[in-house]
Amino acid sequence: MSKTEFQSIEEIRLRAFDILKEKSLETAQNYCDIRSGAETGASFRRSRQALDELSLRTRLLHGVNAVDTTTTILGTPLTTPVLTAPIAGTAVPGKAYAEVIQACARVGTLCIVGYPQPREAIRSFADIEEKKMGWIIKPLKDLKELKSCYQLAEEVGCVVTGMDLDSAAGLHSGYIPGLMDELAKTHWSFKTVDDLKAIRDLTSLPFIVKGIMSVDDAEKCVEAGADAIIVSNHAGYALDCAEAPIDVLPEIVDAVGRKIEVLMDGGIRHGTDILKSLAFGAKAVLVGRPTVWGFTAGGEDGVVRLLELLTSELVRAMKLTGVADIKDVPVGILA
Repeated sequence: MSKTEFQSIEEIRLRAFDILKEKSLETAQNYCDIRSGAETGASFRRSRQALDELSLRTRLLHGVNAVDTTTTILGTPLTTPVLTAPIAGTAVPGKAYAEVIQACARVGTLCIVGYPQPREAIRSFADIEEKKMGWIIKPLKDLKELKSCYQLAEEVGCVVTGMDLDSAAGLHSGYIPGLMDELAKTHWSFKTVDDLKAIRDLTSLPFIVKGIMSVDDAEKCVEAGADAIIVSNHAGYALDCAEAPIDVLPEIVDAVGRKIEVLMDGGIRHGTDILKSLAFGAKAVLVGRPTVWGFTAGGEDGVVRLLELLTSELVRAMKLTGVADIKDVPVGILA
């Protein structure tokens, strides 16, 4: 099968699983939704369960035959509300991340690069002529190192940057035992509002805070000067038995959605998941593990095909619910 012939997201996932299991069955199971999440895996399962429990109302007598999936995130125009979430580790290693960045550019969306990545890899991305790229950094203790990272983000042409807060306690990852915990103990730390204010002042780029799961934290991000937040439970790898992002999204949007942009990730696997998130007020969603599937199954072309399929599923769901524009999705389409 050629890289562009995948007919469904499930085909891409299964192909990625076959490739990854040749390296490690545990890695394949983790990245391909078979055994994922911290400790019991409850947070990961809840993210999917909560999305599945939401039903969409079919609406047909509306005359909507063409829909608009374009939007703007922090001043960057996009053709689809599907961004790639930050990915760290070996899933998309080093300079190979360029393929994900280029895939996003081809589709017309934003690639958020993960941390840590080698600095030489980040520098090499400056050579990509057409790109829409951001770099979100872990909650480093060292402010000088943080400033250096943000300066590098500016130098290579990132359009956004930010911080991933929920890594501060480490990310429980059965396929890399102890690695994230050790990094958290030695290099990462929890932040106060004042800390975040100082960190936000280290860069002139639009600033995103990832890992927000409460109204209280969302309001503190506004106070600290963030431009956007990502409602996320880190795919279930931070706190076990946590709420699902879609569970807390409506109240967070109600609290801060008029002040900053609100995005969401966590369990997004299909176009209907995207539409449900938009109905609850998210401006866009991010996909992490599905990006790994696309990259593993077909490199740049595989990621392009994944994003195309997600967007085409979204378009179909919009037509069947009478939604003409993703910038105006009524909550009433949710049953």
